[in-house]
Amino acid sequence: GDASLSPNQPTGGTGIISIGGVTNTWNDGGTIKLNPGSYQNTHTINFDWDFSGEVGGCVNYAPTNAFRMWSTDGAQWNYLQGDVSSAWNSFGFAQTFVNHFYWDYSSTSWLFENTGGVGPCRGYGSVAVLFGTVAIYYGLPGGYHDDLTSLEFQSRKVDEGRHICVDTASYVPAGAWGWWNAGCGAVIPDWNDATCWEIKEDVPPEFDAVGGLTYTKQPGQSSHYADHVRVELWDYDSGSDDDLLAAGYTNSYGIFDFSSLSNVDGDETGGQDIYALFYSETSSSVVGDSIVADQGLLRAVPNFVSTDTVPDLLTDWHVFGYKNAGTLSRFFYVADMLYDADLKWDSFRPGDPLGQTHALLKKITGSAGTIYSASGDIIMIADSAIAASGFPDTWDADIIAEEFGHRIAFTMGFLDSSLTATHSWTSIHSPELGAKEAFGDFWAAVCANNDTLYNIVANGDTVWRNLETGEHGQKGSHNTTVSTTNAYNRDCEGTIAGILWDLYDSNDDDYSGHSNWGDSLLSAQTPDDIWDSVQIGLGDILSVLADRNVNGHHPDNLEEIVLAWFQSPTPGQFKKVHDVWYEHGAYLYPDCCEGTVGDVDMSREPYPYSVDGADLTLMINSAFIDPHQPLPCWQEADIDSSGQPLPGYNDVDAVDVLKVVDYLFIYPTSTLPSCP
Repeated sequence: GDASLSPNQPTGGTGIISIGGVTNTWNDGGTIKLNPGSYQNTHTINFDWDFSGEVGGCVNYAPTNAFRMWSTDGAQWNYLQGDVSSAWNSFGFAQTFVNHFYWDYSSTSWLFENTGGVGPCRGYGSVAVLFGTVAIYYGLPGGYHDDLTSLEFQSRKVDEGRHICVDTASYVPAGAWGWWNAGCGAVIPDWNDATCWEIKEDVPPEFDAVGGLTYTKQPGQSSHYADHVRVELWDYDSGSDDDLLAAGYTNSYGIFDFSSLSNVDGDETGGQDIYALFYSETSSSVVGDSIVADQGLLRAVPNFVSTDTVPDLLTDWHVFGYKNAGTLSRFFYVADMLYDADLKWDSFRPGDPLGQTHALLKKITGSAGTIYSASGDIIMIADSAIAASGFPDTWDADIIAEEFGHRIAFTMGFLDSSLTATHSWTSIHSPELGAKEAFGDFWAAVCANNDTLYNIVANGDTVWRNLETGEHGQKGSHNTTVSTTNAYNRDCEGTIAGILWDLYDSNDDDYSGHSNWGDSLLSAQTPDDIWDSVQIGLGDILSVLADRNVNGHHPDNLEEIVLAWFQSPTPGQFKKVHDVWYEHGAYLYPDCCEGTVGDVDMSREPYPYSVDGADLTLMINSAFIDPHQPLPCWQEADIDSSGQPLPGYNDVDAVDVLKVVDYLFIYPTSTLPSCP
């Protein structure tokens, strides 16, 4: 902007020439400074000619005034060019001169620039510009007051901190200072004296803004941080569109901290008029109750919470404090739960980011509840009471995480998540639907780090499911048990969810004496009374599902999960995995035989036939000592493929033992049969 300098006031019979303004300057605490920008900048000094004190009959004054430019500390100005305004030419001077000089130190005199004096002056040393006229019949009229002449030059960023000065110039050829009229005499105008400006870049004042958001969790009215949600800081402008000052995400405490923001309001005077907007959106999801079509998909429109506007910010720091989302809290709760579910996935599969999903909070009727739509990659969350359970899913962390589990499976291509059908914890489904729904339950339990899943109801009742025991309850207290899934076979949602959980958890549990065990398909015990003694890392479980193929695709049901796992089993894990299956009412039927039979412990040693005394010992123990002890690989033990005495579980009898004895000690050059 231009910096206005206050000129001296004229006195009777006297005029004044003063600096009316300089372009591209700024006010630094009351001192006008030249702004060079990031490299260089052009400035124009406008000279104000105040002839208002001369109101007599003389109208043809002939002015001659010279100005010089120099630096007190070595600054340069690239060039100096003098010019006159259009008003000057309207006065009808007989002649006009705008001559440019430089000070020659060797001759100690003013010399014309090499351009013949038309300009510009050089950009260093000491230079001058003469404004001269000849007035005969016309000239500068008495009473004139306005800008009339100017000097143009440039400041440089490299000269920051140095100074450029302007003053009148003496002894410039034909440049005596004054305004002349043959009949009226001379007027010697006043001058402000020398003026110097420091070169300093205009760095706008900055400010920091800090604030936070909480939401109120229902029921219970407890306050939680709205962490990792998108937030924007805006400048309010009454006469134009508001300006976005900064954008980002809140931290784990629901706080944003924007720093080093410009506090120059480009549309209004004073500082910025700031306010913040918090959106129900994270890097994992966008949550809203309205949708728009985007390239054939339905996308949620996030809701937002706004702070009050802080007008004309005058400090370099503003703290908004915490804002509560109020009636919009449920949108931020859903966003929070989806972020946590995604964070759990990313902690084990950082190389497989799932991207941002969308969640639509919808009012529904009938029995339809919360679902994940694979075709549109959108989670529909029941935001009103549903007939099936009598309460909304909006505040149900387990349901939200369960649907996110379906999104994981669909995105990674395992457990066919395109299947949709009515399902329940105890229903016997198709193998694929049962496995798909079970993985959602399993993922919810992983996110909650709890083997029991709850559907929270506003009146305090709960619907719950327990992955350890297979038990579940319909409303009422946690101790009210309806039944267990351990009687419902390997395609039941609860059975498969329990198997996945027991593979993952670290509990060496035994529920054989549990009062609510129910009628299991198998005896309420394993043959060796060992139950869940295995702990397989979540990363390994996810790798089996997402990285291994069975029949040309990732596993889609429980049997294919087993086959995928035993493509590369951990030594000694077969028995432990079998115990987990048995605990939940299912036999484990892996296709574990490779090459020829006999490698009962699956050691694959000694090469190439992998049959040794350890395998024989297992077979003898199973055939004659402990017939209910599961074998690591029953297919390898059934040498004669008879299926005796216990098909699909412990196919080893005396005939099988004798064949291995013959092979190891009597006819070592013989060959055992190939796997079936």
